[in-house]
Amino acid sequence: MQTLENTKQPTATNHEPTLEQKARQLLLVLGIAGEAGTADLLAIIRWLFEQEQQGRSIHDLPPLKELYAQTLQRVYKEEPLVQKEIRAMEQRIRRMVLQAFTHLSSLGLADYTNPTFEHFAPRRRVD
Repeated sequence: MQTLENTKQPTATNHEPTLEQKARQLLLVLGIAGEAGTADLLAIIRWLFEQEQQGRSIHDLPPLKELYAQTLQRVYKEEPLVQKEIRAMEQRIRRMVLQAFTHLSSLGLADYTNPTFEHFAPRRRVD
C-alpha cells in the first residue's frame, strides 16, 4: 500500500531550503509537525507547487474536497478508495488545524508577548 509520505520530494539546490523544508519548519513552529495530517498537508503543498511549476494558475484554489481528490488520485487509483480517503484526509487536516490553534492559544496564555503568538495572533486596528 502506498502512502502520501512515499511520494517523490524535490531536492534543494544552492543550499536554499526546499518548499517542503520551509513547510515542515512552519509546521514545527505551529506545534503540529508530528500530527497525523502532516503528510496530507505536505502532499497538498507539493501538488500546488507542481501545478504552479507547470504554468497553471493557482490564484483561485479549487474547493477543498477537489484539492484532496487531486492529491489522493496520485496515490490511489480506485475511485471508491479515493472517496474514502478524502473523508479521512479531511478529518486528519481538521484535527491538525485544531491542534495548531490550541498550541498557539497556549503560547498566548503563557506569554502574550511570545514572538510566535504575536506573529500569528490577529491584530487590532486602532481607529
